[in-house]
Amino acid sequence: FYEKTPTPTTGSFYEKTPTPTTGSFYEKTPTIYVEAINKLNEQQLMWNALNITEYKFEFVWNCFCTVEYTTPVILHVRDNEIIDVEWANASENDVELVNPDVEKYHTISELFSFTSEYYAKKPYTMDVKFDDDHQFVTEMYADVEQNIADEEVGFVASNLQVIVG
Repeated sequence: FYEKTPTPTTGSFYEKTPTPTTGSFYEKTPTIYVEAINKLNEQQLMWNALNITEYKFEFVWNCFCTVEYTTPVILHVRDNEIIDVEWANASENDVELVNPDVEKYHTISELFSFTSEYYAKKPYTMDVKFDDDHQFVTEMYADVEQNIADEEVGFVASNLQVIVG
């Protein structure tokens, strides 16, 4: 039997540690959520302190969704608004891909809020990782309900390029 505990060294939300006193596979405690949310808030403050106003990054949703959702994109953000979205690996032969819909994606600041919303749901499992240099959320995975299939959601944000100009 296991208890979820924060793992501050990896930035990951949970690591399995034995809990011989309970009969459940996982035991969620309010302290764990408070610690995780505090870590997320600390990371967001550090991201905000960098005052990055323009950047690009690669983004991909991890979910049981359409190909348009799960195909990697490059997001161009200026003044906390997405100004351009392009397919990261698309070729001229990808006829099923239409122009990406900006409404399906988030800025880095919005990803902090998105992640916080999932913590508030007190999911069965949740894993969050952060960038060491710029402090933003690089990976998030949440399985809200243990016994429901295909409701898991996650994302990967990578290859941040700060635009100075």
